[in-house]
Amino acid sequence: MCSNHSTFNHYNFCNLHCPFYVFRDAGTHAKPLEVSVERMHLTNVLSGSYETEFPTLGSLVLDQNTAEVDDAVKDSSSHADLVDKRENDELTIARKEQIEEEFKGSYTMETLLKRCFLTALKYRVTKKSQLPLDIGEFYSRFLLPCVPSGRRIDMRKTVYKKFSVFLGDINKSGSEPIVKLITNKNKGSGMITEINWMHPFLKDFEITDEKIDDTKTEKRLIKVDDYLAVTEPVSAIFRNQYEKGSLVDKAQARRIITTYVKSNNPNMEGKLILPNDNLLISLLGSREPVDWNTLLQKIISKMTKTYIITWADGRQLTRKLALPKITFKIESRAGNKKVTFVNNLSIYGIDPKKFCREIQTGVATSAVVNNSAECEGLQILVQGNQISFISNLLSKYGIEKKHMIGLELAPKK
Repeated sequence: MCSNHSTFNHYNFCNLHCPFYVFRDAGTHAKPLEVSVERMHLTNVLSGSYETEFPTLGSLVLDQNTAEVDDAVKDSSSHADLVDKRENDELTIARKEQIEEEFKGSYTMETLLKRCFLTALKYRVTKKSQLPLDIGEFYSRFLLPCVPSGRRIDMRKTVYKKFSVFLGDINKSGSEPIVKLITNKNKGSGMITEINWMHPFLKDFEITDEKIDDTKTEKRLIKVDDYLAVTEPVSAIFRNQYEKGSLVDKAQARRIITTYVKSNNPNMEGKLILPNDNLLISLLGSREPVDWNTLLQKIISKMTKTYIITWADGRQLTRKLALPKITFKIESRAGNKKVTFVNNLSIYGIDPKKFCREIQTGVATSAVVNNSAECEGLQILVQGNQISFISNLLSKYGIEKKHMIGLELAPKK
């Protein structure tokens, strides 16, 4: 007798060799059906032609009892089809789960470490004021909180064994270092002093299930970064690393210019550089000896200042040449009452209406939005001289005081 296996091939083998098993004892267990010759219209059995004695199967008219047999057979076949489909579905689900497990297995500890490292740099270290960072502090405070739920990083189980070794390796894996490292002589530990925000690793990186915030993390702050765009006049100096139009951090730009000058203009007169390179002479406009500071300023002035403002929601705005600052103005109204005007909040991704509500709650005064030709976006008008409160509130948003004008108009303490 054929056993009830779940696999598809064995099940079909049973269909071929155990035909009664297909019906699984389906149908009624009552007395076998008896159908009379008369009811089958075979009344002339002893005479007539072969066609009348044995009519075709399609011409037979069966009664209700006979129809029950057909229905039972159909029901049994349908049941068998459903069982077969369910078993195939179970096999498909099991295969999908197996593939997912294999994928997780290929997601190595080293890959997880690298992804969390890039996540921490791109989404958690949001202000230049947070640098320099001790690498141990960076690892525990910024990198580990990025680890996805259900996963963990054990540095001892990676090929690096130590986080400092990983940093050295990832700095060598690209065309340029992603972080600048120095040794803290007092503590004897490494420090991250600069981050190359425009590094391809960071620009192209996109998170999947890494954590970029949590309940203990403060809301994301507004970030303003200033860069220098490579222009045609200086492109020859930067061509080994950057093409025309690329954005370069100011510190990185100074290093590249310094390296170029030392390589192509080795002659010095005390602390002065003697230009003898045609490109350098063209940029400086003279062959006269020049000090390092003047040389760097003149070359950098040939590049385009570019600002990237990252809003609290992650969107970015790029401004070239000049970045409008948040401007405060004080005016006197009837009865010598003071009012404070605040311009250009929208450039920094601040919702003026929401900001008004925070002012109203914070200092219990009137604050409304207003249209003004001298302001990009909506202007805010606040009753009283509220520059001190508003500037401190902007600092909590992540905006540094250097991006504000009119702070001297605040009431003297």
